[in-house]
Amino acid sequence: MKEKIKLLYIIGNGFDLQHGLPTRYADFHEFLLETNPALLERMSLYYNVNENSDFWSDFEESLQYLDPYHLMELYTPPRYMAVDFSCSEYHQFQQSCKEELQCMYNDLTESFSKWISQIEINKEKVKQKVDIPLSSHVMFLTFNYTKTLELIYNIPETQILHIHGISGENSDLVYGHSVNRDKIMELLTPPDAQYSFLSDSLPDEMTDYESSEYAYDSGLEQIALSVSELKKDTRTIISENQDFFNSLSDLREIRIYGHSLSSVDVPYFEEIFSHLNREEIQIRLYSKDVQSALRQKQRLINMKIPGKRIFYDDLQSRQRSTKLNMELEGWDSESTI
Repeated sequence: MKEKIKLLYIIGNGFDLQHGLPTRYADFHEFLLETNPALLERMSLYYNVNENSDFWSDFEESLQYLDPYHLMELYTPPRYMAVDFSCSEYHQFQQSCKEELQCMYNDLTESFSKWISQIEINKEKVKQKVDIPLSSHVMFLTFNYTKTLELIYNIPETQILHIHGISGENSDLVYGHSVNRDKIMELLTPPDAQYSFLSDSLPDEMTDYESSEYAYDSGLEQIALSVSELKKDTRTIISENQDFFNSLSDLREIRIYGHSLSSVDVPYFEEIFSHLNREEIQIRLYSKDVQSALRQKQRLINMKIPGKRIFYDDLQSRQRSTKLNMELEGWDSESTI
């Protein structure tokens, strides 16, 4: 990348929502209800996926919170001391857990891609556009899979980095949580975990119980491994796009539209800021309300961005922007938000 970037736009899902696109994860839920209800029914065994649950409000991070117990009940591990015990059944228990989750996640990924691909962008229906300068010194880092920038604003593809893939380009769309296998294992096995559904069917011999418990733990390890494979590989993605991040050394301003700075994407922001002078960069937030702006500001402060370098812009009213900036400036970062 030859041009040094002076202004960087970071685009999140709120940007597409502002342009009337049905890109909420709640919309994905509706899509699944119409096109793949069997997948939703399957997911309901391991996640709380009803339309009013918190699962869809933070879909990516929610994927780490799988409830393993129904899965373990479906594939109860064999008892080592049982007369009919076989090593093949013992290993089949782990394999069954693996295959069940892989099948579900493969189906989820395929449906996710289909959902994105059927979202239509109609330039004529957009009521309000954002004022975006057309310059070779402006770059766009978008976390969206849609071509909103290309189709509505005629931004050249050379100035847009779709960090997680793009719909219709025969590329894998990246989504996932931010947690590694060890942390998922902790989530799957809380300190007070009980093997109650096993003990009802076990004989009194402790050795038999312990062997089944060992099989159960082995199954949990396989489940944790399967869930961890949904972790977003930010390190590899950053490495593959290192030229882009290296081009940001002359950056003077960042404008963030519709991105919450959620934990799953923090590594990208940390990489961006590692190339900048945090004391000189100006960051402008374009959020739906002041509470969202306060949460964003706190997350930026956590990444060592001085509060005095963070500003809020309201798309509807310059007067309201001034008022909200006064609120942000006087806000104590220790306050509850």
